[in-house]
Amino acid sequence: MGSKPFGLNQDLHKAFEYFENSAELGCIDGIFRVAYAYHSGEGVKLDYSKAMEYYLKAAEMGDALAKNNIADMYLKGQGVQQNFQTALKWIKEAMEQGNCGDSFATYGEMLFNGNGVEKDYNTAFDHFKRSSDTGENYFAHFLLGRMYEYGWGCKKDINKAYVLYLRGAKDGDDAAIARLESPFKNSLFTKSFHLFDTVILTVENEDS
Repeated sequence: MGSKPFGLNQDLHKAFEYFENSAELGCIDGIFRVAYAYHSGEGVKLDYSKAMEYYLKAAEMGDALAKNNIADMYLKGQGVQQNFQTALKWIKEAMEQGNCGDSFATYGEMLFNGNGVEKDYNTAFDHFKRSSDTGENYFAHFLLGRMYEYGWGCKKDINKAYVLYLRGAKDGDDAAIARLESPFKNSLFTKSFHLFDTVILTVENEDS
């Protein structure tokens, strides 16, 4: 899903009640947030069927992120039968509408895995980079970092991979955090003197 509409310090149960009331009034933002809550289980019991119901309502009203998340649910078979072609239809609609960060990341994953499209690491890399560059999708930093780490669709660059993992970890991405806690850090970065300090300064300078 990528982007999170809820703040980390909010009372999620109260927030859900607020968004549910907003959705009942026909507010597209409220409808999307109710869908996301059911999809993620934040503030309410996880319910993929209800998530899809509300995402479809939001999508009908033109919400691009809802279209992206519908595609994601079809990719994973969450509350619906897994269907890559249906996922492709929804993700193309989201990208055409301009939902850059999340839809580019989702489409990149489809290209990377060959789900509904021909596997293409080069084009997957391009979409992960476009998503990461927007800063809208925290998971895209990990996805792009992984491409650099292994040289998939790009020239292998461990330094760039590490910077991206740091950025993802800073945004709270579990995958990036796990990668930094793996043998990756010690086995690759202790070979270069002062490299850790260099990449830390790079992240701080780019974020300032």
